[in-house]
Amino acid sequence: MSIQKIKKTRLVGYQPRNLWLLCCLFLFPLVGCGAKTIPGTTLPNTKKNREIYQVVEQYRQAMESRNWKKLLTIVSPRYHETAGTPDTNDDYGYTELRRRLLSQDFKRIRFVRLWLTVEKIAFERKEAHVYLRSRYSFRYPRGEYRPGWNTGVNDQMLILEYARGQWLIVRGL
Repeated sequence: MSIQKIKKTRLVGYQPRNLWLLCCLFLFPLVGCGAKTIPGTTLPNTKKNREIYQVVEQYRQAMESRNWKKLLTIVSPRYHETAGTPDTNDDYGYTELRRRLLSQDFKRIRFVRLWLTVEKIAFERKEAHVYLRSRYSFRYPRGEYRPGWNTGVNDQMLILEYARGQWLIVRGL
């Protein structure tokens, strides 16, 4: 066998087309090994995170549709709000939240737009601490000829508990 014939034989196995096929076979399984996230977020795509994210989305939808009864379905009967102050005079629970949401004041709200960004979810025992950045805009009547607009940006933390097979909001609305 001549040297030229040996060189040609060796080159046949390493044509660019075959090299591409080999790369695909070895690298393709590695493509799925990257960090997966919930679409539109930076949250790891885990079962718990998806469940929490779904509750946050239900919260947003209930607010935007001004469906206060729907909002109450994702709130725990153990709900307790401190309003972020050490003063216990401004604290309230589920009963007061329900009374406020179903009051005439909330019925007068004409428009709600809420953009939520889940920054982080931290789990602690049977609780989830959801760190949110919210941008909001809502309209309510302040008088016969002056519709009021309120807009803003807020960093907030929702605390959810796992009870009765579902995640429910216990603080932070």
